Amino acid sequence: MNETGLATMMGLRRLRGASLAVVLAWFGMCVFSLFELQGCAPSRDFVALEIRNSPPMLKRTVPEAERLRVAVVPFEDRRTDTRGIGMRRDWMGTSTTWTVVGDSLGDMIAEVVVDHLKRSFGWKAWIVRPGILQPDGGADITITGTILTFEATVGPGFGDTNLSVTTHMRLNASETVSHRSISESIEDTVTHRVLWFEPRDLEHLINSTIRKQMDRFRLQLHDHGLVRLEVESSPVPRDLLVLPGVRREQDGPLASDSGYGTDRLVP
Repeated sequence: MNETGLATMMGLRRLRGASLAVVLAWFGMCVFSLFELQGCAPSRDFVALEIRNSPPMLKRTVPEAERLRVAVVPFEDRRTDTRGIGMRRDWMGTSTTWTVVGDSLGDMIAEVVVDHLKRSFGWKAWIVRPGILQPDGGADITITGTILTFEATVGPGFGDTNLSVTTHMRLNASETVSHRSISESIEDTVTHRVLWFEPRDLEHLINSTIRKQMDRFRLQLHDHGLVRLEVESSPVPRDLLVLPGVRREQDGPLASDSGYGTDRLVP
């Protein structure tokens, strides 16, 4: 092969090599763009949770004359960062920030508390709102609360998804007539695992955690003598209120341990 032919062949090889480099660079940019669109590059979304969504549960019925009247003030949020209530991260690096419907965690917790006092305890409960008159007779007890910690996290596990809710709240109750009051600090960490995660799973876990804390606070009301529990002769079986698959770090299955009777104000 003469020099001209050799030079021509070497030029074609260089051109072919350059073309291959261009193709590889183009392919790399496409792959990176695809990964970025799919969330492989760090990104963040905001999802509002409806924490008033509760899992199936029993509803107690108490005669109107025997119902405690309880006013609940929207909880005060004293967390350092009030922009969200936690995050979800997956293997690809995508992050989701959890917020609550209505943007006010204190209002939403108060609504969950009122619903629980009505459905589980049979109390007559309502939220205190500016400019709105209270029911006739007023409240026997007023409940207030302060949110110190409230974090809901979701992360990948081995073949499943891990859910965790950590809370620290200070609950206060004052009796209207005698002005007796109690204040209790309640901390809790609840974990749960699911195979296929949906936001409703986390909503139910948060809702159940708040209800469990109110069960514990109700016992404190009894222990401090603000209310008296008159136990029914035929209580509802405990296992009917067990929430399957949900576990607390301290004491196993999450269940209602508040008893099944009629609460009365202690004179």
